[in-house]
Amino acid sequence: MPKKKDMGKLYNFSFVPGSDSELILAYVRVEKKKVAFCAAGTFDLDTKRVFWYDEVPGYCMNEAVVSPDKSKVAFTVHKRGDTSFVHQLGIMDIDGGNREILTESELYKGQLSFSPSGKKIVYTTSKAYQRVGRKQYIEGYDLFEYDFERKKEERLSDFAIYQLVQPLYYMDDDHIIFSMYGGVTEFSDKSLNATKKDPSLSCTGEKFKKHLKKKVTHFYDGGFMASYDTIDSLIFICDLRPGGDVTLLFDPKEYNGMELGDSGLKFGTRKGHANVYTMGLSEKRNVYFFVETGNWKKRPDNKGAYNILLYDKQTGEMRMIVNLVEEVYPLEVMRDYLYCSPAGMSISANNGRMLLEGLCTRKSNRSNRHLYFLRDMQSGKTEHFDLVGYLYQASLRSGE
Repeated sequence: MPKKKDMGKLYNFSFVPGSDSELILAYVRVEKKKVAFCAAGTFDLDTKRVFWYDEVPGYCMNEAVVSPDKSKVAFTVHKRGDTSFVHQLGIMDIDGGNREILTESELYKGQLSFSPSGKKIVYTTSKAYQRVGRKQYIEGYDLFEYDFERKKEERLSDFAIYQLVQPLYYMDDDHIIFSMYGGVTEFSDKSLNATKKDPSLSCTGEKFKKHLKKKVTHFYDGGFMASYDTIDSLIFICDLRPGGDVTLLFDPKEYNGMELGDSGLKFGTRKGHANVYTMGLSEKRNVYFFVETGNWKKRPDNKGAYNILLYDKQTGEMRMIVNLVEEVYPLEVMRDYLYCSPAGMSISANNGRMLLEGLCTRKSNRSNRHLYFLRDMQSGKTEHFDLVGYLYQASLRSGE
């Protein structure tokens, strides 16, 4: 059995619509510094059955999501060995047939989300790359949408913002919800990131100006970039219809210091801010998000306080759903780790299960490893789930 770090990694995962057990995901396995296997597939949490979609020759699949009616799978691919982060969007039938690459734009594409009708998909893009030593980082994000009926990719925003978190359609095909934080990337190139002021753009920086308490920076042709001096994560709703506006749904400062039930933790007390790391929507379209909470300086174990909260859009109330310190850290697998930072989350149909991804730091050498935890939302029981181990074995069998 190889070392855990050699067993491959997930690019993304999410529950198939309507299912409490089936996941759609993308996985890659590297051997001797070369990609040995990369594909999208489905995995059943109960039966452990894996189904791999055929690989796209010369490409690796990075993400895959299933349409609401479970008839289609949207995915992104990049060329094997290409380090430019250029991804293309594709579509195929749920059984893998009728596969088609839809885009040609020289952009990173990620965080795919189908609209409720299945006729559109929203995603984040970037073409600002920063190389630090041997590593390359993606920053300077914007929102794009692909309309399957019109077969057209359209830009929705002109941010070039430091980070956009998980755009999702909200209630219908005409509204999206997303979180963003940080300022405009310092290394942004206007020829790559900025679009000239276009009245057809839905989520322009100018529309965000009224929601930002800090500075707003003019750029190029008089439009606005959403640049502000805070690392709070703000959650917005953008109306995509002609003349539609932007609404601030959630501002952490309004909840700063609020006690989270009987947990003994308070919201957003670390340096006076809170970061939203990933989001999901419940069946009632309430918002789940993985957030940094609690007072780190007063925690003797120094494990931090990353938790999952539920924000009720109707009442404005917020409550804790998962307390990582109490539910995850006591697990046997955590003996060798100092703490875990949130890396991903998906909620199943009827809110039956939640799959959590943590980027966990080892005690021995401070190296990081992705661990997965499965939570039963009814009983509240959380357990470690060796998802990568199952996928590793399945990838080996696929070549037999």
